[in-house]
Amino acid sequence: MAGSTTTHATRAEHGDRRDLTAAQAGVLAAQRIDPGSPAHNVGQYVRIDGPLRPELLEAALRRTLAEADGLHLRITEQGARQAPFDPEGWTLARLDTADAADPEGAAVDLVRRQLARPLDLAADPLHGALLVRTGADAHLWFQWFHHLVIDGYGVALFTRRVAEVYTALAAGADVPRARCGPPPSSRMPNGPTWPARRPSGTAPGGANAPPAGRRCAP
Repeated sequence: MAGSTTTHATRAEHGDRRDLTAAQAGVLAAQRIDPGSPAHNVGQYVRIDGPLRPELLEAALRRTLAEADGLHLRITEQGARQAPFDPEGWTLARLDTADAADPEGAAVDLVRRQLARPLDLAADPLHGALLVRTGADAHLWFQWFHHLVIDGYGVALFTRRVAEVYTALAAGADVPRARCGPPPSSRMPNGPTWPARRPSGTAPGGANAPPAGRRCAP
């Protein structure tokens, strides 16, 4: 009986282990050489011009993050493991820079500071989001990741999926199933324009990035 219990505990302990791709292993090796470097942080901001329902954007992000299990990695001395993600416990951080002398510049400066902060691969979420109101019916949505969990194409897929879910929720329609496909256009169907831009000095993900585009969920 004791042996059976021990075996069960061991399986439970190691059941969340994840194998890294060769590209991910390369990113991890580079990060471990210089753990204090933010060089592998990637991000973009999306300008949303027009009426926005922040609570629906939060719901769309929550759903997309729950679908994208590959984003929820932690790296420990024992290797990569799948971290639990609680959609109900996740909230979208929000700020307002509308009263600043340069509302958009102040908002972009916030994400630049975030991208300059090294992530603890064992403890920190390897992704984050921030919605900044820059004026009446004007917002910037920032999304950042560690390069270990996504590449530039994966970021495009993620952005398109969030826009797709938001559009369905705003229309009171059923949310389409997640699917793979080409990068998103710059306009949400029947919604505001969402041009995606990267803060200067940030990397979009290159040839050595994890092959996130192979999965419906990055």
